Amino acid sequence: MEGYAKAERHKASGIDSKRLIISRYLIPNFGDRRLSELRDEDVQALKAAMADKSKKTVNNVLAVLGRMLRVAVDWKLITAMPCRIRLLRVHNVVPTFYEFSEYARLTEGPNAIDTRTLVVVLLGGDAGLRRGEIIGLRWCDVDFRRKHLVVQQAVWRDNHRRAEERQRAHRPHDRCARRRAPELSARWW
Repeated sequence: MEGYAKAERHKASGIDSKRLIISRYLIPNFGDRRLSELRDEDVQALKAAMADKSKKTVNNVLAVLGRMLRVAVDWKLITAMPCRIRLLRVHNVVPTFYEFSEYARLTEGPNAIDTRTLVVVLLGGDAGLRRGEIIGLRWCDVDFRRKHLVVQQAVWRDNHRRAEERQRAHRPHDRCARRRAPELSARWW
């Protein structure tokens, strides 16, 4: 699977998550069995074994298993899909947002600590940046004249490598190679 993911230019964080899914869920549940030996009941048993996990986690595991099976068919390692992978139904959950009064209180704490802490909260709350995008920001990403940020990379943590090699930078999560954060509020400048 790793060779496939690298050839298809998957991000390092995506390759790492696939590796984790294989070692944490697929190998313990299927052991040394060959892909061609898997049956529908095996997939159902995997779902049952993950009953304490969220539907999203189960679907992520099933997606990796399904991709492995499809690639094995494409590469003619197996003649046909030995089982059917059915994802769990996940209802679209509407994300919760802070009310303006709650958000104002949220910014009071960091404001009392120091400016850098406040900036991190504002980057997440006002600009909508994710944790890895905030960590990956560099001064060259800030356009003071036009008052906007260009998110060019995100940082993720790989817990399986040596400490000094753990932080890796990659392109942002969204499909656009570069993402512009919305115009920043006046309190930033």
